[in-house]
Amino acid sequence: MHGVTALILLIAISSVAAGQWGNICAGQRSNKIRGCDQYGCGHYNASRGRRTHKGVDVVCTDGSAVYAPFAGKIDKQAKPYGNGNTIDNGIQLSGAGFCIKMFYIKPIKYSGTIKKGEKIGVLLPMQRVYRGIISHVHIQNCDLTNPTSNLELRAHGFINATAILEHRGSGHTMPALSLIALVSVLSAVFAKQLDVYPPQQQHRHWAQLCSGNPSNRIRGCDKYGCGNFGASRQGSKGSKGERHVGVDVICSDGATVYAPFSGQLSGPIRFFHNGNAIDDGVQIRGSGYCVKLVCIHPIRYHGQIQRGQQLGRMLPMQKVFPGIVSHIHVENCDHSDPTPLLKPDVPYFPPSPQEDIHWEAVCAGNPTNEIRGCDKYGCGYYGAPRRGGKGEKHKGVDVICADGATVYAPFSGELSGPVKIFHNGNAIDDGVQIRGAAFCVKLLCIHPIRYHGRIIKGQVLGRMLPMQRVFPGITSHIHVENCDRSDPTSSLQRGKGRRK
Repeated sequence: MHGVTALILLIAISSVAAGQWGNICAGQRSNKIRGCDQYGCGHYNASRGRRTHKGVDVVCTDGSAVYAPFAGKIDKQAKPYGNGNTIDNGIQLSGAGFCIKMFYIKPIKYSGTIKKGEKIGVLLPMQRVYRGIISHVHIQNCDLTNPTSNLELRAHGFINATAILEHRGSGHTMPALSLIALVSVLSAVFAKQLDVYPPQQQHRHWAQLCSGNPSNRIRGCDKYGCGNFGASRQGSKGSKGERHVGVDVICSDGATVYAPFSGQLSGPIRFFHNGNAIDDGVQIRGSGYCVKLVCIHPIRYHGQIQRGQQLGRMLPMQKVFPGIVSHIHVENCDHSDPTPLLKPDVPYFPPSPQEDIHWEAVCAGNPTNEIRGCDKYGCGYYGAPRRGGKGEKHKGVDVICADGATVYAPFSGELSGPVKIFHNGNAIDDGVQIRGAAFCVKLLCIHPIRYHGRIIKGQVLGRMLPMQRVFPGITSHIHVENCDRSDPTSSLQRGKGRRK
């Protein structure tokens, strides 16, 4: 009976593990997922500025052997960046009902069949490119779905099963039907654990709340009051001496809002109870925290959400309070001060695989980076003639942008400036340079929010200056010029209006 008992249990455990992948990296038996470091976090849907991480980063030491997680065939080479840097290599692998891309590895071959657990290559020297990062293999499903559930079962699941076997071996007899029932429950609970508790790092500080505000900068003071915890709210709701029991995190109207930590959603949460344009919000409880985020419209009011996952969007606060510093009201459920939990420094997100081959939209209202055609002042494409310029050619690209529109960073990098194009002090003689891992560009005829420091791809960079004042009737535009004066056209996303 004991042998049958053990056999049934082992079969049941095998059925739970059958759909799981094998070890991916030598020395990492549990396919441990990268937590968070100065470059970001490794779990699926982790924040990448205005984007989310569409893969999972499995911890792996530089130079370690990398193994096939399942049996199948190597379809082709797959490069994460396409810029030829030290870690720009990988493969696409399919089989057993799966299709994945594995990045940052040097494969032993780019085609052919391979067995589960067979060596597929070695991890490339990630520390050379991102010093101090937690080195890892980037695993990405071909359809960009979450691969986390396919990673190896957790160790505590096997410990529970071993404990049952040890209990059997100690002289206690368990009826076969009871054992089968127990195994069914065990399998169900195990599967549930993978859904409810996906691998991720526990954090001392919350993640970025609003796109364009990577440091969770708190609203200062304006004509409506101040945004810090404990700020005076005299006269509000007819009460004298009332204090602000939350923190106002700066967020532009319409900006994307992210979950500060993983947890359970509940709501809606109303702040004003008058149905105005910003009277909406949601509560998140989990990871040891409980917080209310108000003046946002969540994508849903119930269910589980992960740290850094898109939560919703900022509501139009300017409609209700014209001239206020638009913000998310962040309030701990126990009315304690949330300020220490807000992330204290600006994170740097390195280019995610297949993300920075093309730049982000540069101007609000022009999602395709459409290039200026021709008007009475000339044409906007690279190499266009500049009349009166003695044969001089246009050494940049003019991306259409309405006067006063918001301008975004096309990629992550370091700012420097100011950069002037006219040097005559006119209304559009301003700009900034951005130098990143693979690019260096000057954006001219804009007023940046700052001239120095780090900026993240898709973050608000500034605003378009009033070009119509200087050149009436021109197609207003941002002048985009590579630092080496090469053609930036190919870096623009789906740019229209290019010269044929």
